[in-house]
Amino acid sequence: MILRRLLQRLVPAPSQNDARNQNRIDTTAHLHRAIEAHSTGNLAAAESLLRELLDLDPQNATGHGLLAVILTTSGRYPEARERYEAALAIEPRQPELRFNYATVLRQLGQDNAAEREYDRLISERADWAPTYVNYGSFALERTQLRKAIELLEQAVSLDGGLGDARVNLARAYTQAGRLGEALRECESALETRPGYEPALKNLSAVQHQIGDAEGARANLAARIATNPTDGARIARALALPSVLDSAEHIEQIRHRLLTELSELLQQKLHVDDP
Repeated sequence: MILRRLLQRLVPAPSQNDARNQNRIDTTAHLHRAIEAHSTGNLAAAESLLRELLDLDPQNATGHGLLAVILTTSGRYPEARERYEAALAIEPRQPELRFNYATVLRQLGQDNAAEREYDRLISERADWAPTYVNYGSFALERTQLRKAIELLEQAVSLDGGLGDARVNLARAYTQAGRLGEALRECESALETRPGYEPALKNLSAVQHQIGDAEGARANLAARIATNPTDGARIARALALPSVLDSAEHIEQIRHRLLTELSELLQQKLHVDDP
């Protein structure tokens, strides 16, 4: 989503009628071909096209930014950092570039530098919710609980439909012992994104912590029933240690859910018992 916003903001549509600036036509065409290669997963071709583009136009911020995305995907974080820094030297007020740059700094373990970038983002674009989501999650990782809650609450106030914000806020509330608020955030996340697995997992965990173990298990069973063919979700749900109490209990719950699942599948697929 962040990449798409960046491209929409910075990439002009290719035009064959602009005879006044042939170099811009060439670099724009390169950029669009690179974007197409990236979208189809051909990262090597995209990288090659972007390097050619930057040879033609070293001041192309989007070229540097998209190359940084590809380098990040490949785990080449030091090179990605250099490309983001080049892009930001050209376009210092592009929030999407700075947002991704902060993420790379976190991957490199440069936590203080990442924090400065998030602070700058907020000072320049205080109404942009994704910054608060990532900064809040970052603070939660660093056990800065009060700061995480403040940031994530601001993210939710700016955009209540962000499932990640609500789930991470629920995690922060849980760590702070505010279980009722955690439960509310999980339920709100599921209202906007039904079946959202991180919210399901957190909801069951919170229910278990407040003593509603049966509610936790019923929630899992109900969610599985809405999508009985999703084997990966079922497997993860059945393995949730925060919901299942002991090895013997795990087997009991597994057997019960699989029995219910079998019945649901037969209803869905119209398969009669032999």
